[in-house]
Amino acid sequence: MIDIHCHILPNFDDGSRSMSMTLEMGRQAYENNVTKIVSTSHYSCTPEETGFAKKRDALIGQVRESFAKNSIGIELYPGAEVYLNDNIYYDFELEKLTINNTRYILCELNFFDLTLNKIMRYFDEIVSRKLVPILAHPERYEFFQQDYSLVNQLADMGTLFQVNMTSLAGIDSDESYRLASKMVESGMASFLATDAHSTGVRNMKILSYISKFPPVLDDENFYRLVERNPQKVLNGEPVRMRYNHIK
Repeated sequence: MIDIHCHILPNFDDGSRSMSMTLEMGRQAYENNVTKIVSTSHYSCTPEETGFAKKRDALIGQVRESFAKNSIGIELYPGAEVYLNDNIYYDFELEKLTINNTRYILCELNFFDLTLNKIMRYFDEIVSRKLVPILAHPERYEFFQQDYSLVNQLADMGTLFQVNMTSLAGIDSDESYRLASKMVESGMASFLATDAHSTGVRNMKILSYISKFPPVLDDENFYRLVERNPQKVLNGEPVRMRYNHIK
């Protein structure tokens, strides 16, 4: 399996707190049949974060060395979880934050101050730079939980969606579970990922999540969400969506 959303780099954001925790996350992932992880540390589009990509790449190199020394068979790839705000219009590092230097970029939104107009303007800016937005954990936003038609509109404009495994396993809120299930059942979800931050509550124990997934997710679609589509992203290949609107 390929995890395209993981906060595994040590002491870089609110994810892993140390190299030892990073190693344990790697072991946990490997034991749960994960072979590839995209490092998606938080990026807030602020002037203070100049040099983010350079610092991230240096840390990825250190983690790769530690994985090799400890016989952890995980391949690590660069990426970021980009927090969309008005600074993106003036941010010249955005293209450096794509997943594995492709056109795909993982994005997140403000949980409280959302309007569809603002979201679309952000995504228009991303698309104007010839990038493809992947919205992280849409099922967690109350904005979408209250009106599923907004998710439909974003899908129609070409947005891809990454659903958290914890949401689909019913570990997060009931509202998150319902929307995640609808998105998976309709074909609107393009990826499943851990969004792991540690070995604790938000972890890499994928096999335990799978046992709690709803029956709407069959084996073929599971493979598409955790292996085939993520590999296309790593390769920079098109990810095709075939979906029905959710109600």
